[in-house]
Amino acid sequence: MQPKPPKFLQDKLEEPKVSRVSFWTANPTLPREEKLHLFPRFITFVFGVLIGFAIGAIVYARYGDVQSFGSNRQATKRVQRAGPDFIYPPSWVPGAVNESISQDNIKDTICNPLWHTSSIRPSSSYTNQIKIAQLEQMESEDRDLRNFEEDHAIALTIAGNGTDIKNLWPQPYNTQVNGQRVGAKEKDLVEVHLNREVCDGIITLSRAQTIIMQDWYSCYLKIKNKLDCL
Repeated sequence: MQPKPPKFLQDKLEEPKVSRVSFWTANPTLPREEKLHLFPRFITFVFGVLIGFAIGAIVYARYGDVQSFGSNRQATKRVQRAGPDFIYPPSWVPGAVNESISQDNIKDTICNPLWHTSSIRPSSSYTNQIKIAQLEQMESEDRDLRNFEEDHAIALTIAGNGTDIKNLWPQPYNTQVNGQRVGAKEKDLVEVHLNREVCDGIITLSRAQTIIMQDWYSCYLKIKNKLDCL
């Protein structure tokens, strides 16, 4: 006859064995009522984890990673400008450049005395059609075409695109800021000034395009004070 094991070993041998772990068998001594109470918490936890993964996947798909997400937000932050919003091109006119003109060939193009914007300027019949459509889009109360210049956001004098609608908008002639006229004619002065700065080597072509798109009015104020638009 086999001798009985000591009492403490008998207790161990008689403990129930758990063949596999699950929510219900992980703690077999837990009362059923307590398990039912914990079950909703378990489901909530699993659901939260899945939601977290889903949000992470969406953010990664949109921004690539957390670092680029932050830099993207920084890049789209509005630049503080010297004038009111209504004197600048609307958001749907981001500007467009003339790909045939670059820093390397400015001496043969925009800085050449024999070169004129008329060589790339579209006809008035073309720009008037765009002007009419854009004034309607802007819901402008004034629809008199004579009161607007179909302006090139990036000027032709600094290699703006002549025909791309992303570079064209109806700029009023008589916009007022602090009792002073600040319209299309005043922006024309900025366009000529920036062309001169590019051709004199004071700023690059790219810098001139940035200045006119970000805040042409700030440059205009500097011109009035006989300063360069750096």
